[in-house]
Amino acid sequence: MSLIDRFFRRDEGFTAAGPNSAAGAAGARSGSVRKRKSNSSLYRWAFVIHKWAGLIGAAWLAVLGLTGFFLNNDDWRWLQQVTAPHWLVSDSVSMNAARNVVRYLQIDPNDATRRLAAGPRGLWRSDDGGANWRATQFKDNAHPQVFAIEADPALGWKRLWIGTDMGLFATSDRGDTAEIAGLAGERVTALAQGATPNEMLGVIDKSRVFRFDPELASRAEILDIAPLPDDARPLGVRLHRFVRSIHFGRGLFEEKTSRLLNDLGGLGMLTLAMTGLLYWGFDKWWRVQAKAGVRGMSPEAKRATTSWLYRIHGATLGLIAAPVLLYLALTGIVVDHDQELGGLLRSISTPTALLTPAFRLNSWDRHIDAIVGYPDAPGAFSVGNFLGMFTTADDGKTWARESNADGQPIGGANRMRRIGDRVVIMSGMGSTAIIRGDDYAFHEAALAPADPGMGERMDRGSGREQGAGSGGMRPQGASQSARPMSMSMGAFSRGFAPSDVTAFEGGLLWRTSAKLVFTSLDGARLKMFEPTNPDSPGVPMFMWLRSIHTGALFWSEWRWVNDIFATFALFLIGTGLIRWWRQKWM
Repeated sequence: MSLIDRFFRRDEGFTAAGPNSAAGAAGARSGSVRKRKSNSSLYRWAFVIHKWAGLIGAAWLAVLGLTGFFLNNDDWRWLQQVTAPHWLVSDSVSMNAARNVVRYLQIDPNDATRRLAAGPRGLWRSDDGGANWRATQFKDNAHPQVFAIEADPALGWKRLWIGTDMGLFATSDRGDTAEIAGLAGERVTALAQGATPNEMLGVIDKSRVFRFDPELASRAEILDIAPLPDDARPLGVRLHRFVRSIHFGRGLFEEKTSRLLNDLGGLGMLTLAMTGLLYWGFDKWWRVQAKAGVRGMSPEAKRATTSWLYRIHGATLGLIAAPVLLYLALTGIVVDHDQELGGLLRSISTPTALLTPAFRLNSWDRHIDAIVGYPDAPGAFSVGNFLGMFTTADDGKTWARESNADGQPIGGANRMRRIGDRVVIMSGMGSTAIIRGDDYAFHEAALAPADPGMGERMDRGSGREQGAGSGGMRPQGASQSARPMSMSMGAFSRGFAPSDVTAFEGGLLWRTSAKLVFTSLDGARLKMFEPTNPDSPGVPMFMWLRSIHTGALFWSEWRWVNDIFATFALFLIGTGLIRWWRQKWM
């Protein structure tokens, strides 16, 4: 018998002479009593901890598992477009949902009053600078999620291209109506103008790059792009991004496998909570019946029920899901405390040797979040993802990784736009935005106030008069110099991370969830505007489920409560493995 067996299992008659011999029995009585008691105590404590952690935490762990499963599949259209009943939603969640109706905003460079706003809930048009919005009418009453808006390279705003989860759409009336133009049924997740007026580039399902002539959009050409060479792959990843990517289901293996593992973790947590309660509850119920003299199920049926519940709970699903639940619980605690730990985690680089396969980019599958083309440079374009920005000059046959002005690789490019001779790079997870100018120098965009409290003071101030040419947006102060201001990550975490950018009045207008921020072409903050959003009432199921998962629906500091239940989950994993080692299959 192995050491671990002797430690975790209690075999009353075991000795070197054999479990059933007289010598074995005598040895057990004289030499092993103390060890058996110790082993028995360990098991009893594991049983007690497992029982009470499960009983106390089962309900909320089941909620975390179920909501986590849905949040892991945020690309399901119904999660973004079906709304939760009003009585289930708090005022703060409703306000947050109204503020985040729009993720993408584009303005006609020749007429700033004409605008298109879009997001997972649809597409809207405004002809008065955003004061009023009306929904775009898609042909055949379609209601797709919108991922990209791009002007035609030859016709400009006379024809706009729209990437959706139902294919490539086009509008020739500045967003009043839209009809399918190609790639029906595909998820067109990014669009960009190409090298010539006759070329557009796009991405299908974050995986495949395509090219098409705007006059022949139905004949899109899928490009055969090569994987990254070793010298272009990430040398290191910030620990902040590494931890969050693992927790959100894209940081272990290629995305489909990582998502499947997280799905297993979410549904496993739900099922383990239910089977654990049933295992405990049936035993209690049968005891109550016995005391009341009620016969109920036969002893054989009770044993079979108990056995199968245990096998499902501990001997199969518990063993399979334990590693997933372990990393979800640990990373969940870290993610909950981004406010306290974010700065530290961003300062630490995860060595290449410790990176999981997801960060090695052996394939482009689900790893192309953005694309940008270059005028008069056939075959040249850049793609971006949560690991960086990568450029090719030969239609994807060879690749090089882009670095910033300090020679450091760009850490993330979840969204990119080419505006004139500039390439604007936006990264998720609260990171700064970068502008590569016509001189190929990089500049950070100063979107957040230098003082995190400045935004609140401006809200209370008098700077709400109509701005010249702002078309319905209300200016809220300007920086005192043209140089980029230092940014606070705390301010970014409160809504200043941009989701889109557009040309505006000779500068750039950035869409963030908190404000519209107007900067110079080099990123110096000039003004902030209060955005006006399309009227799309209700809270999408995704946001409602997220507010439950994080606890924001109940209390702004609920993360501390989630920490307690994550600790329960860790205890349940450890004690559950001890119990399984003792009972095995049962």
